[in-house]
Amino acid sequence: MVGEVLQNLSEEAARAQKLFSKGMELLKMGKPREAAKRLMKALELNPDFPEARYALEEALEALNWNSFYFCNECGKLALPKSSYPWLQIDGFCPRCGNSLPTKKEELLAFTELAVKAVLFGIFPVVTFLFCAIPYLQLDPQLKIVKVMWNAFYDGLYMAATFTPIVLIGLYLFGDPEGYAIRNFNYYTFASLPTPIDFVAALLFFLVLVYLYFLLMLTPIISLHRIGMWKSKEHQKTVWTFTLIYWGIIALIRISFGATY
Repeated sequence: MVGEVLQNLSEEAARAQKLFSKGMELLKMGKPREAAKRLMKALELNPDFPEARYALEEALEALNWNSFYFCNECGKLALPKSSYPWLQIDGFCPRCGNSLPTKKEELLAFTELAVKAVLFGIFPVVTFLFCAIPYLQLDPQLKIVKVMWNAFYDGLYMAATFTPIVLIGLYLFGDPEGYAIRNFNYYTFASLPTPIDFVAALLFFLVLVYLYFLLMLTPIISLHRIGMWKSKEHQKTVWTFTLIYWGIIALIRISFGATY
């Protein structure tokens, strides 16, 4: 009786070992989903199998990423040391030191960031110029120079006309002069009394700044955790940048009385 139990345990351990070996082969091939199935079965047969448990944890962790790299020598999962936009991931296995083809991920992250910078990276700069800095205007009758401020919504319009992605969109929709934005400003903000128009434009600007930092700081094709954009930590970072930048411009306008 005891001999049969021991024989069954030995057979289950042998089957678990085979499943573990197959799971590791699949990990080395970069197939964590298939590997996880084998490793789970191995642990069902032999719960006291720390190697299989550790390998299963890494296989399941890989499924949380849009891209992943397993060492083809030892099956170890390689994770980035820092995330986008300053993505850093070692090109060597942290366990056995085998070379991994991960450097392309850093290049991909840099390319994605560069494309975003070209398309709309200038937006906060031009917005600051047109919305937070006054301009000088010569009064020909009084022969004095006046310090003038753009209406806040007009400043946003001018900033948009200097943002490549907006210009591209306007040309694609056959509106290179930006009449759609002008009409939006007129019917949404200009028709409101002062300072309600300023408050409305300021709230609209908050949404724009949030979207800007969300797009700039959130990877789309670069290596990242799936659903990263909605994580509390990432949203906290986005909102921190948003409120700092938005708050600076709002405080400048309010402190100079340019609430229009």
